[in-house]
Amino acid sequence: MDKASAGADPAYSFSPRRLTLRRGGFLAITNKSHEVHALVTVPDAGIVTSVLDLKERQVIQFPQTGTYTVRGAAGAVLRVTVAGESGCRAPVPTLTFTGENTISPAKLSVTATENFTVVNESGTSQTVMCTPDPGGNRDNSRLDDGETQVLAIDKPGRYTCASLQHPRANATITVNGR
Repeated sequence: MDKASAGADPAYSFSPRRLTLRRGGFLAITNKSHEVHALVTVPDAGIVTSVLDLKERQVIQFPQTGTYTVRGAAGAVLRVTVAGESGCRAPVPTLTFTGENTISPAKLSVTATENFTVVNESGTSQTVMCTPDPGGNRDNSRLDDGETQVLAIDKPGRYTCASLQHPRANATITVNGR
């Protein structure tokens, strides 16, 4: 999401404004502005409403064919056409909230920048926070019940990811170098 200026009033936009993906493909959106923004996809692509923090990169997977509208700040609009078969599925590995105080597996290893999914099957909303903060931006991903989000940690190290609502629901993620 780029910040551009139209006269004295700032305007926000996506670049490019239109794109086509194969079914199962991923779209990475990076906030290059100086403000936090909410993102919404219509129809829902599985992000419900997501908050894009300063300098944050979020990945959205489009598992179904169709035309999607991604809306951001101040009317910024991205049109995404999803077509064809790609054979892509949700990334493996996966962390799953299965109850208020349960996440499995308890330990996960990934390679730096490798996508992994977080699935909320707990029956209640969960907000996932990892420490140390991998992006340095206090990024917390909120997942409604039944929601799946794709995450990636770019910096090698050992992280503890937990639910803010249920701190005993936590997992250790080891991120290895590429």
